[in-house]
Amino acid sequence: MNIQLPYSWIRDYFKTELSAKKFAERLSLVGPSIEKIDKIADDYVFDIEITPNRVDMACVLGIAQEANAAFSSNEGVFRNPFVKFNYVEFKKRFANLGKNFEISLLSDGSSRYIAIAFKDVKVGSSPDFIAKRLSSVGVKSINNIVDISNYVMLELGQPNHIFDLDRLSGAQLTMKRVKEAEKITLLDGRSVSLAEGDLVFVDAEGRLVDLCGIMGGYLSSVIDKTKNILITVPVYDKLSIRKTSMRLGIRTSAAVLFEKGIDEERSEWAISLLCDLIEKYAGGKPASEIWDYYPHPYKPIEIKVDYNRITELIGVSLSKKQIEMVLKKLGFSVKSQKNNLLITVPFYRKNDIATVYDIVEEIARVYGYHKLPSNLSPFALVKSQDKTEKIFDYQSKIKHMLSSFGFNEVMNYSMTDLETIKRFGEDAKNYLRITVPISKKLEYMRQYLFPSLFENAVYNQGFVSEFHLFELAKVYFKNPLVEELRLALLVNKDYYYQQAVVRKILEFLNIYDYDFKQSNYGFLGYKQADIIVNNKVIGFCGELKESLPDFNIFSVAEMSFEALVDKASKIKAVRPLPKYAVIKFDLNFQLNNQLRFSDIKQTAFNQLKHLYDVKVVDVYKDQRITVRFYFTSFDKNLTEEFVKNQMRKLVVSLGLKDKIKF
Repeated sequence: MNIQLPYSWIRDYFKTELSAKKFAERLSLVGPSIEKIDKIADDYVFDIEITPNRVDMACVLGIAQEANAAFSSNEGVFRNPFVKFNYVEFKKRFANLGKNFEISLLSDGSSRYIAIAFKDVKVGSSPDFIAKRLSSVGVKSINNIVDISNYVMLELGQPNHIFDLDRLSGAQLTMKRVKEAEKITLLDGRSVSLAEGDLVFVDAEGRLVDLCGIMGGYLSSVIDKTKNILITVPVYDKLSIRKTSMRLGIRTSAAVLFEKGIDEERSEWAISLLCDLIEKYAGGKPASEIWDYYPHPYKPIEIKVDYNRITELIGVSLSKKQIEMVLKKLGFSVKSQKNNLLITVPFYRKNDIATVYDIVEEIARVYGYHKLPSNLSPFALVKSQDKTEKIFDYQSKIKHMLSSFGFNEVMNYSMTDLETIKRFGEDAKNYLRITVPISKKLEYMRQYLFPSLFENAVYNQGFVSEFHLFELAKVYFKNPLVEELRLALLVNKDYYYQQAVVRKILEFLNIYDYDFKQSNYGFLGYKQADIIVNNKVIGFCGELKESLPDFNIFSVAEMSFEALVDKASKIKAVRPLPKYAVIKFDLNFQLNNQLRFSDIKQTAFNQLKHLYDVKVVDVYKDQRITVRFYFTSFDKNLTEEFVKNQMRKLVVSLGLKDKIKF
């Protein structure tokens, strides 16, 4: 994530005379990366990249804290006005004011929620320094109340929301999860449809007044006539916020912060700053006590680290004093215990500091990765697993083979949508569903590859006259939970063409013990078959029931690639070339459920003498095929009469004596 902050604002917390360019260069070496500097009026605005695990840095105070660690004391001084802040004493100031609002929360919706009411506020323009700073980072100035809310979020990284208390029916907020489709009108005037599980607030009349953590509702927003307000500082469930934000496509600054997982303790700093600014710049007066929901207070995390282990992992000998100084500048508390350091993690780092290695990483980056010696680790030969290596080898071979046949490889997403699943007669309940999909088109994990190939044909039907597509990718099953590498093909040809391609693949892999047996897949038409290798089903091929206006027919095949590799051989089956003349004999057969080409071929090789090969040479629309039989002997020339007698024997063996005459 990236944030924009004015340099002058950072210098409120980190007093320094360094130029903006020098500050950016030095900080980027050891902390957050400052990717761009813009000159705006008499100030500089930094575009700063924040890593997802360091949401505590996504604010003015966070960047100043990092600068404190990056620079020496003679280059700048860090000033944190909240170091001596006493929240207990702060609350006492409002203790006798009672409570003129009601808030009801869900335990799984919010881990902390602080609220206080103010009266007699005057809605108007913001002071120049607030409006100017907001404008410099692209935040439009609305009015002093809204601007103060945004200002505090940018300064402390704590999202907050201010309601018009008089517009909340019953001065009441009740958190709930949406159970059925509802609509809410947001602050910006747009109406959005909510889904089951979305986190919202309703007032006493049941009106939707807030889309929690993402954007406030129009019905409770601050307007020019607002007099009484309810200031709230929440910490919401990060998964709920991300799920709703991604589904609606509403990526507010508050939502981005909440979904990264902000800490609960900074809420105390935020509520004190909000109260101070509302009193100063909106003329508001406290009208209630501070209401604070905090069922599971923060417990400091302590990590014991061996000093020698730190030196060993970093590869540089640092003194205990150096290590302690780095950690203290980052906000850690450190106690020395002989050869160990007992380190207390600051509350704002609780989500990304948990082990010795995390501590060592902090020390190393502040010391400077660029200062660490460039020593290569000892080399070790790691032998690849034979099966994995074999699969990679055959992937390359199959791709080249299919390319030489005129096929184009495609790479699709591993996910599909509900519409496609239903289109091919499947039940979505049997598919793995992604809890928070980035799109409805990418909601379920694929169990077949061919639907994606068909979608490729749909998208490209106006540009090509023929489709020869293949994909080599994984599919994912729910019961049991497994993944499988598969090869899928799609052509706008008939079943027999597709079957011929499959035969070529099998024979290319030197697999000769294969067969095709009638199958019963709902998404395939009458012409379909299981692909059998060594008496085991490894896939299917057939004509799709689905077609396109410009293409009357599509045939697909899909096979387990791992099964193909298991059965593949690098040794080709060879046979001697004929010494004497080869006699060819063509015969037409009418195929049906009782007679397949594989039956003809198998019977021929079992029954006939001197049979060298059998091939299909023509296929007709009425299920008729022309089969060519090749006869030869390695001892003598055969006669035509001998071949005819062998063919009569085949016809009798197939039970076709009355149907085929020659």
